[in-house]
Amino acid sequence: MMERTRKIERSQRYKTRVSAKEVSKTGCAQSISAENYKQRLSHRRCGPLRVLHPVAVRNLFLLASLAQLVLLMLTCGALRAQEYSFRYLGVADGLDNLAVQQIYQDPVGFIWVSTENGIFRYDGDRFEAFGPDQGIPLTSGAAFGDAPDGSLLVGGNFGLYRLVGVHFEKLQVPFKAVSWGQGIQSDGKGHTFIGTDSGLVKLFSEPGNKQFVVQKFLQVPGTSGPSVSGVLVDGEVVWYGCGRELCRMDGNGTRIFGRDSGLPDRALLEIRKDGNGDLWVRAQNKGMFVLPHGQIKFREPDLPAAFSATGVPAVDADGRMLLPSPDGSEEHTSELQSLRHLV
Repeated sequence: MMERTRKIERSQRYKTRVSAKEVSKTGCAQSISAENYKQRLSHRRCGPLRVLHPVAVRNLFLLASLAQLVLLMLTCGALRAQEYSFRYLGVADGLDNLAVQQIYQDPVGFIWVSTENGIFRYDGDRFEAFGPDQGIPLTSGAAFGDAPDGSLLVGGNFGLYRLVGVHFEKLQVPFKAVSWGQGIQSDGKGHTFIGTDSGLVKLFSEPGNKQFVVQKFLQVPGTSGPSVSGVLVDGEVVWYGCGRELCRMDGNGTRIFGRDSGLPDRALLEIRKDGNGDLWVRAQNKGMFVLPHGQIKFREPDLPAAFSATGVPAVDADGRMLLPSPDGSEEHTSELQSLRHLV
């Protein structure tokens, strides 16, 4: 009887060892004889690898970019250096289109998102779609910015609209289209600069005039065309993409940066300045170029091969550049000349 009992115990121990070996070889198991192995390996998930369709990969990238930028804006006051928190927002939260083009936070605190099928507003709980019922046409790309009076402006190839209450009104302006990449920038002093198909425009208010006053700047001699793409207001300086060049306008005049300054022969869609004073621009289909602080010539930064030339760059609350890549976002720290993967 005792011999039989010892055989049973040896058999059980053998089964436990075999199950553990199988788990260590395969990396996962449907069931394990020993309870302690179940506890140790319960966190591991099993399943076949799947190859995603390119469209699915692109949508996942866009959703990741949306989640990163929205959470950075919502929690910027609570973030400390080198620390980020992320929450994913999507269809379950009311965002019916995940092909995100632009994200903007208005002075009230709402998050506005431009997608390939219209714009949405996020109130901290859910997204709400804004379209023809709210007075604005559906669009595949829109720029957001502050009007001289602090109200919301939305522009694109459909013109320029202003939010009044919960309804949009179209403004009567001497241009047809606004650059949707970074076409609306306020200086915080009652002036709004807009990049349009017919040039750089400034909006401001005058006492007794219910409509905004429109001031149009003439095309700068030596530039390749009248259209203006990205706009950045940097104190008393306005940077903007003028034709296929970059213009820097201040109280002393306008300076042109072109091929001799290290820039490609492309429209400059986005312009950003980081906390170190380095100026970053994204050229159409050419990726990023940077003008280090104190220098006079742009150069191509040393970026990973996976960097996306079509994504929209951003600057976080600590002045660091966030550059999109197909599998997440990269953080560029100028002091170290390095990139840190965020997602």
